[in-house]
Amino acid sequence: DEPLGYLACHPSQNSGLEMVIYSNPKTMKNSVKDVFPFVDEGAKYNCSIQNIHLFDNRMEAQIEAFIDDENNMLLNFFDTHYLNNRAFYNNEDNFQFIIRGFAYGLEKNEPDDTIISVSQREDMGLDHYEIQSPVKDIDELPEKINGQKVWRLGLVLGFNPDGSEIPLDVYITERSLADSQLPKEGDNISAVVWLQGHLWGIGEDED
Repeated sequence: DEPLGYLACHPSQNSGLEMVIYSNPKTMKNSVKDVFPFVDEGAKYNCSIQNIHLFDNRMEAQIEAFIDDENNMLLNFFDTHYLNNRAFYNNEDNFQFIIRGFAYGLEKNEPDDTIISVSQREDMGLDHYEIQSPVKDIDELPEKINGQKVWRLGLVLGFNPDGSEIPLDVYITERSLADSQLPKEGDNISAVVWLQGHLWGIGEDED
């Protein structure tokens, strides 16, 4: 009974713009329901899904899941491949997701500010967060998105019980950077981020 449709990517399957297309079985016509920027790269997490928040069109969804083995960090992220992968979501305890974020803008904090914090911005949507983190590394994507340069910032969401970092790759475009200066490794930044993710595998990752 779920609506039929498919995903289309431009200019490649790795990054660019993704379209959610509804296919009407009665009229045999297609219509675009959503368009959004995406990057398929990111960090891989073992996730325990707690809820799936379906959009009204039932072709898109936000995933609510614990992203760590200790079930301490609960995040919501927009599932860019939900339409293709919805049949795989069952009663399995664990899934692997690739998760990343797009920043709407950023600002550099004071040099001696080393705080790491993650807070949900429900006023913007369940999958939006305000993140403060040091920049561990930074690089420019080889391909532009919609004609804009894009940079990847390696950030830190927090720490596992063993002390290892919980990473997050955040992407920012020229337009979103606006008049702000591109940060460098070691800077502590604050950014409002839209989280995205997609299914990588079912069951716990042994790696």
